[in-house]
Amino acid sequence: MTNETLEYVHYEIDINKLTEEQLQKHFNLAIMKAGLRFRHALKENILFQRHMYKSQYIASAMIRMGEDQFNSSCPGFDFNSTKKDFINDTEKYFNILNAKVYIDDYSNFESLISEIMSIIYWFFPKFLVNSEKFNSIINVPYEEIFINNNIELARKTIIELKIKDIIQGSNIKEIINKFKTLFGVKIDIDEDKIKRLITISNNRNILVHNKGYINKIYVNILKINNINPEFDIDNELVIDYTKYQNDSKLLEEIGECIFSHIAENIKQIQHYYTNKFRE
Repeated sequence: MTNETLEYVHYEIDINKLTEEQLQKHFNLAIMKAGLRFRHALKENILFQRHMYKSQYIASAMIRMGEDQFNSSCPGFDFNSTKKDFINDTEKYFNILNAKVYIDDYSNFESLISEIMSIIYWFFPKFLVNSEKFNSIINVPYEEIFINNNIELARKTIIELKIKDIIQGSNIKEIINKFKTLFGVKIDIDEDKIKRLITISNNRNILVHNKGYINKIYVNILKINNINPEFDIDNELVIDYTKYQNDSKLLEEIGECIFSHIAENIKQIQHYYTNKFRE
């Protein structure tokens, strides 16, 4: 990635003044920046995980070195109580941290999809309308027009509301399929990977909304998608390091697939856009 990509801000571009070639260039810059931000966010979580386990190793080594050496190295800490707390709380502590970065990784993945859709809508704004009539009504809060007096902010708000409407109430498989129905570009992902992605999405939901305890909704959603649940109802979902690593790698792989495919198929999007809104 170049500095040009890092510093690029697509919503500062007036698309009405761009040639077709310029639009393609700016579009790809915006998509590549979204991909770069996604990679960076996942990398930060990986580094955080490594630091967690390095800290665990250091703490374990300090406990093993014996009371006298511990007391001289760690003044102010009681050896016996520290050892007891370490033994009793370490596993629980790291499971909580694993769950946190697991949730963060999925949120980063969702943010990538939202940002890609936002970029498409910015460069191809007629996709925002629900019919082929160019004067279709799009609702936007009045304060964005009359109080903020910022047309750029109003445009961004319209796009955000549109994406919220698309994503709410849809599962992750349906959201990915919307790239085809809305923008004319099919994202091909192996069915087994889609099933795992659905599981990751529902793992995230159960961690956030039900404190990690499996409920009937979780089990039913997986079964509807022909996925065998790994846990029974009322079991606690525990995110260990291996599960985190495997699922994080899958999110990265699917994310890369989506933003690369969109960037490579800008001409297909343009063609679909032109035909859909041909006067």
